Amino acid sequence: MDFFDELISQLQKEANKRDSFIVSPAEWEAFLDPSKAVKKIELEMKKTVAENVQNVEVQTAASFFDLADLQKNIIECRGCPLAKVRKNPAVSYGDVHAKLMIVIENPSLLDDEENRIFAGEVGNLLDKMLLAMGLNRGECYITSVVKCRTPGNRPVDGSEVRVCREKFFDMEVKAVRPECILAFGAGFAKNILHREGTISTLRGNFDSYDGIPVMSTFNPAYLLRQPAAKKTVWGDLQMVMKALGLK
Repeated sequence: MDFFDELISQLQKEANKRDSFIVSPAEWEAFLDPSKAVKKIELEMKKTVAENVQNVEVQTAASFFDLADLQKNIIECRGCPLAKVRKNPAVSYGDVHAKLMIVIENPSLLDDEENRIFAGEVGNLLDKMLLAMGLNRGECYITSVVKCRTPGNRPVDGSEVRVCREKFFDMEVKAVRPECILAFGAGFAKNILHREGTISTLRGNFDSYDGIPVMSTFNPAYLLRQPAAKKTVWGDLQMVMKALGLK
């Protein structure tokens, strides 16, 4: 069985066990010591007020961000020579208010042909990874640093990164303002954070971009070729879950 299939099955069993409690652990704690429950409620209220203030600020930025307009502008972009070799650009999609932004360096040949980032088996694996985290694609914002595939799948160059950042990517991050960025592959770390190294040395620790935690890890396409690395990636995903407050 696939690592993530087995993991999802195990997580589901654990969830079913938790749901079987007649009285939840939190309810039992409140029964034994009501004062703790009151303090907990007060803390949660303060946290809610702070989150509401932050949400207003985020929504104000996002209100000026029209995803349909962005997608149209990406499709019409002729800002660099890659526009001449692509079939379809990588059109960003998802929830513009998402807590998690998922980023790749640029689309694959299959993404280009099917007009969707994370197409085919790579996308199927991504869906399993997100499910194990308690998420789905619709709850994330999915994008790429460079919007077009490169000839022969070569690495993107600095001028291509610069054009896409100025026209699209930096604006996306500022508008969505996610709580965490999950970057597949070393492209984000190298092109945006200007870090050196391979994904093996870059993964496993948070970087920061404009105050947002960034976790780089192996691309699902790599995991299809090297399934043994799925367990390592799950460790990275668990760190992202913790940063997002997911159980």
